[in-house]
This record gives sequence, structure tokens and C-alpha cells, in this order.
Amino acid sequence: MSRIVAKKASTRTIILTAGVLPLLVLSPVAGVAAARPLASLTSSSLPRSLEGLGQPTEGFGIEGSQSQCYGYKSVAEGAHLQMAGTTYNRGFQTTTSAYCGTIWTWAWHIGGHYRTFSALVGLDATEAGQTSLSFIGSTGNQIPFRADGHLVQRTILISGLPTAVRINLTGVLNFGVETTSGAATIDFANDNLAP
Repeated sequence: MSRIVAKKASTRTIILTAGVLPLLVLSPVAGVAAARPLASLTSSSLPRSLEGLGQPTEGFGIEGSQSQCYGYKSVAEGAHLQMAGTTYNRGFQTTTSAYCGTIWTWAWHIGGHYRTFSALVGLDATEAGQTSLSFIGSTGNQIPFRADGHLVQRTILISGLPTAVRINLTGVLNFGVETTSGAATIDFANDNLAP
């Protein structure tokens, strides 16, 4: 039996299911949530960014009072993305807290509709440390990706210049970002999903 979890945000409710693929994508338009079945979208109407898919499932496996341990905010929701002296006006950021666990995952249901994901990824200008970053697929396995042109399974983000990442998503149903850090704010600027 699948457990259904509903997360309510300021202007939308996102329905997540455990063990069953989500059926709806909720996307805000001028502050109003509009539900669309992902399977019914054509390639020309698919969202072109993870931000466009709406809030991810956050802190995979974490429940209740630990929600202050991690976060997600898109530029549309007020995130300020700044890496290496450059401010970006499109994308999202993830945050983790030092006093909580060390492995965090944010995931989106993409339904096998996309070929690639790309973004400039790095620690926010407010960060001085380092963190590791990987991308995971439907089974929780790491997806190899290109980081500044090099094929890797995981990359270390250090304060400074952002890293250009590109991931092949052909046939991937669920896509996630995984970070291992005690505390970090990671910016994903100019993110792009290509059908």
C-alpha cells in the first residue's frame, strides 16, 4: 500500500506518492496553481527546467520536524543565485543545515520525457566550504554526468567558479540531485531540460 504525502506551499499543493509514480505536475502561473497530468503534455508544452516542474520531494526519507534541515527555493520564489560575482535570474537553490544529516536528495518525476538536463552548479557566494554533488535516477543509482566536459559520477563543489553540468536523461522516470554536506547552499543556475 502506498502512502500519499501532500505538501502545501504558499500558493500550491504538491501531491507525492511513495512507491507509485506521481500523476500530476503542479505549476504556478501568476500565483495560481494549475495541475497538469505529465503524461498528457506534448514535447512543446513540457516545462523546460526543473524549476518549471514545481517543488521537488525534499530530504528523501526525512519526515516531520526535520524539515528545517533542508530547503529548496526557485528564483520565482525569491531565491537569490550568486556565484563567483555573477547573479543569475533563472534557476533554483538547495540548502542543508549543519546540525542535521549529511546526505540529502531532491527528486522530480520527469516521466522519461527528457533527453538532457544542464545547468551551472556551484556553491552560493555566501558559502566558503565544499560539498559533493551527484545525480540519481529512478532506482537511486548515480547517473554519470559531464562536469566541465569530464565524465564523472560525483563532483566536489568548492567556493569559486560554477561547474557546467550536463546529464543524459534518456528513459529516466525520476531524476534527483544528491549532496553530501553538513551545511551548504548550492545554486543551479540557468537549468535546462531538453525533451
